[in-house]
Formats: sequence, structure tokens, C-alpha cells
Amino acid sequence: MMVTSKFRTLFLARKAFGFFVMFFLCCVVLSYNDEYLLIFILLLTVSIAITLIKLRNIYKLIIFENGITKISFLSDKKEFIDFSEIESVSLNRIDGLQTRAGYISEGYYESTVLLKSHKEVLISPDWFENYRDLIVTLSENLTNYKNKY
Repeated sequence: MMVTSKFRTLFLARKAFGFFVMFFLCCVVLSYNDEYLLIFILLLTVSIAITLIKLRNIYKLIIFENGITKISFLSDKKEFIDFSEIESVSLNRIDGLQTRAGYISEGYYESTVLLKSHKEVLISPDWFENYRDLIVTLSENLTNYKNKY
């Protein structure tokens, strides 16, 4: 059985939001005076760099019967992770937002796949709308793989 991850629309929108805020501020600064062109270019360059760094760490997952394919969001570079390379899968609680009046959100659980090479693959409901399908398929396929070998 194979499952492909699906990004949450809000997740990608949040990643791009910072860039557009910086771009808007750059335009506002430039609109007041043409002498601020250097500041505009500097702020725009910094905002593009930050956005690219954020997007570089985003990936799509495809879970197969014998492993996981991790596909980089920007470069479309593929990395296959065989189930034999997985050391463990841990479940971590992410606390919700809290104000003086109480919790705004309850929080959520995300899974971290720890590899023998000391790398980590994050599977989060904040990133993927089909988080539950990914985790169930990963658990079933990983269990079947370990029973075979």
C-alpha cells in the first residue's frame, strides 16, 4: 500500500506570508522616498533568502511497503529511506497556544522518524492534511517489514 502526503493549504500560505509582509514593507519604504532604493533592495533580498531557507526544509512524503521517499519541495530531489535505516518513530506533543484567558488551541501530536544516520524526518498534522493516513500506513508497513526480516 502506498500513501502520498498532501500539504495543508494553510501551511504553505503561512510560509509565504512572511515574504509578502517583507515585500509590502519594502514597497512602503520605497514609496516615501526614492533615496531608500538601497534599503528596498536589501530588505527584498533578505526576505527572499529567508523564504528560500524556509521552503528548502519542506518536503513531500510517499510511504511504500519497503520504505519512505522524501521529495524536496523546491528542488524535487528524491531521497529513499529504507525501513532498515529507521531506528525508531517517536510521538511528540506540541502544546497549543495559551493566553491569560486559557488555551486558544489544544495542541497536537506529531511524529518524528529517527534514522540510524541521526537524521530526522518530521511527519506533522501541521504540515500534512492526511497525517493520520501517513502514520497508519507507516506503522503497518514498518511492522510488516520488521516481521519479514
